[in-house]
Amino acid sequence: MAPSQATDAFPAAGACAELLLADNKDAVYGSELKNLLREVLERGCGAHLLSQLLPELAALSSLLYHALSIGMQQPGQTLGEEFCDVIRVTKPVSGSVAPVRLRRHALWLACAVLPRYLTARSQSGWKNLSHLTRTPRERMELQLRLRQEAAGAAAAATAVSTTDGSEGSQHSSKSRVAVLKPQRLLQQLDRVVSKLKAMGTWIENDVFPASFEFSLACVQQWGAHAHLAAFYVFAQYLHLAKRIANIQQEKKLRQQEARAAAGTSHQQSEGVSVGNSRQARRKCALCLGERVSPAVTPCGHVFCWECIVGWCQKNKAECPLCRQETHPQQIKCVYNYA
Repeated sequence: MAPSQATDAFPAAGACAELLLADNKDAVYGSELKNLLREVLERGCGAHLLSQLLPELAALSSLLYHALSIGMQQPGQTLGEEFCDVIRVTKPVSGSVAPVRLRRHALWLACAVLPRYLTARSQSGWKNLSHLTRTPRERMELQLRLRQEAAGAAAAATAVSTTDGSEGSQHSSKSRVAVLKPQRLLQQLDRVVSKLKAMGTWIENDVFPASFEFSLACVQQWGAHAHLAAFYVFAQYLHLAKRIANIQQEKKLRQQEARAAAGTSHQQSEGVSVGNSRQARRKCALCLGERVSPAVTPCGHVFCWECIVGWCQKNKAECPLCRQETHPQQIKCVYNYA
């Protein structure tokens, strides 16, 4: 192997477990960062305002996690990918494997975050962002007016608004002019979302016959299942954003790099490869370390006892490799297993 070749393609049979583990680790770390940001914003902005900014919170936490973990240095790895010893590469149509540049990382991050944010914000309503364009005084006046309208005291609302004085009226008029354009823009976005929903309903009900039972949600689900099936076959592109940005994940071959740089003999490399293959067979697919207290599932896969029991208790009761139903009482310890 040439010294410049630093990666080796995953075999499709064993790659999915490590890629899924890396993605699961990233999800756990991202969730922890999101909870920390939630606590900070709740103390600074209040629970009421934070409840209206949940889509922004999810997008901000995802951007911060990937920007801080990947960074500017090469190779750009998230914490989950570093845990599984996976690096990101790109394979042009003509050319060798190359590291992923910052622009491609930015494209992937935009494709991963923006669609989720736009979908979540459209569902909760763009008009909720209008609270950010108002001053604290305007928010207090709005809450007071809503309470008075709910109580049916319209006359009291006009009386309270006239007691602010001339300076207050001038300040409120200027602030209304300042926030007029953002509020109109948010209202237009809500109208666009409602029109798109009406168009989707029209396509489902009027364009296709009732016998087809056509649904845009079903089409989206079929596409997601097809993409996931392609991932399990080829062990590449777990998420659609990585397919769009042409970012692949491959395994680092540090030991082979060291042997190639030191110029070891072919026989020594064969002996080391045999030892590595034996050591790889002793690895647990969950912790990626050497198995401690081996335990076997009904499907025949071997893991660490604590790893597989903890997996079945915290997650769905199934084998993490083949997804066969596995309960903790069905797991058996294996002694003298090499």
